[in-house]
Amino acid sequence: MSLDLVQEAPHDGSRLLRTLAAFRATGHSDMAFGGPVVDNGNTLAITGLHSAQTRSLQGLRVRSGYGLGGKALLMGRPVSVTNYHDARGITHQYDGPVRAEQLETVTALPIVVDRMPRMVVYVGHRAQVVLGDVWYDTFLPLVRRLEREIAVDDEVRRRVGALRGLG
Repeated sequence: MSLDLVQEAPHDGSRLLRTLAAFRATGHSDMAFGGPVVDNGNTLAITGLHSAQTRSLQGLRVRSGYGLGGKALLMGRPVSVTNYHDARGITHQYDGPVRAEQLETVTALPIVVDRMPRMVVYVGHRAQVVLGDVWYDTFLPLVRRLEREIAVDDEVRRRVGALRGLG
């Protein structure tokens, strides 16, 4: 019996693209992007883009506390801006890549498992859109499902590791 399970985490490959597509559709957004939190929770690596016009955001590493996603990562809760380029309350290190995508209204949704941020999903609009609490609530089922998937993946990896340790 082989224990070589290859479990694709939600922030990898096609599974991430399906996740981003679901967030984009739910938010009626023009674009979704995101990826895993790395470096002991200090950095977000943008590894997936859905409906992007450019590849300007691909591979971007967002530090905790910097930009919109870094603020969401630091705070552990969703953060959004209606006019990204004139927004106060965020730093603007990542304006170039965001401007290349022509994004105006952007939301960053951190995915937190066991009180640790594991990934951040962004949804963006190429126009200024006023978002309300009800709009945020539409994402809760997706966020909870993603948190459960990550927790299950973690447990599978833990159990497979324990079994390998016995052999």
